[in-house]
Amino acid sequence: YGQKAYVEMSTDGGLNWTAISGDLSNGPGGQNGVVYGTVTTIAASPLAPNTLVAGTDDGNVWFTANGGQNWAKISDNLPKRWVTRVVADLWDANTVYVCLSGFRNFDDMAHIYRSTDGGQNWSNVAGDLPDMPVNDLILDPTDPDTWYIATDAGVMVTYNGGANWE
Repeated sequence: YGQKAYVEMSTDGGLNWTAISGDLSNGPGGQNGVVYGTVTTIAASPLAPNTLVAGTDDGNVWFTANGGQNWAKISDNLPKRWVTRVVADLWDANTVYVCLSGFRNFDDMAHIYRSTDGGQNWSNVAGDLPDMPVNDLILDPTDPDTWYIATDAGVMVTYNGGANWE
């Protein structure tokens, strides 16, 4: 408790670590006896090795295009919910996805958002998903419109970029 939520990097197989970010959380805090302030998810772009996205349990999403030298908070226009997954797109280095869980806030809505400009603007891509927290997102490497998600109620798929889910 009271630790700061940093992203760290190792260049020697994990023997030594160096922080490449400041505290990405809102600091130690929480509610109902749960302490927040943890980086919960991180993704590296397969297209741009210096592009990283990180999310925290207190609703922050951060983006860097220079390997962590500068981080931009990109979550101001997203609901303040637990960030369960950030995903870097497989086809465009500026496209990122964010999944959120509102479980602790008594919010059962399905939260999946996509930004095509590094987090400056967001689109809700939950489509016709039923109300349930979304915990993970996997992009199909053969089709940019096919995504798989893990929810509190099971696994679902879209074949049209989030408009409809099965």
